[in-house]
Amino acid sequence: LFTSASIGWVIDKESFFNSSVIDNLKLRASYGDLGSYASGLYDWQSTYSTRLYSFNNVQASGLAVGRYSNNALQWESTNVKNIGIDASFFGRKLNVELDVFRRNTAGILSTISIPITAGIASAPTVNLAGVQNQGLELSLGTSGNIGKVGYSISGNFAITENVVTKYRG
Repeated sequence: LFTSASIGWVIDKESFFNSSVIDNLKLRASYGDLGSYASGLYDWQSTYSTRLYSFNNVQASGLAVGRYSNNALQWESTNVKNIGIDASFFGRKLNVELDVFRRNTAGILSTISIPITAGIASAPTVNLAGVQNQGLELSLGTSGNIGKVGYSISGNFAITENVVTKYRG
């Protein structure tokens, strides 16, 4: 089960808020669990394919394991937490958005190396790794009119740290 929720509070609409500089002030937060099955439809089970082999000096056709199974295979899961603030100043001439986030992904799907003694079958898909991304995003912008011409200018800055939290291979 993958659930998500978000909440926002428009602080500038509150009766206690009174500012001649701040036109818009919103605090927001979100939390979510996401799932991804970024693999084949039947990667959890073995597959079989036809193979040619020699029997009594005659070429014969038969079945052989094409890929090994993994009954413990699970979906990749990602947990995302975000806190942000939106603000506008000076008659909405300066707009600011600031977000702080953390994203943990576990059970990243991949295939592993198997020994050559395993035969010609392909390795199973496994939940191999985990990654954490966390960081900060800042966006600044302005907009307005010069005569009959409208303009909008914005820029953003982001810093992200990526860490492999688990790797098995």
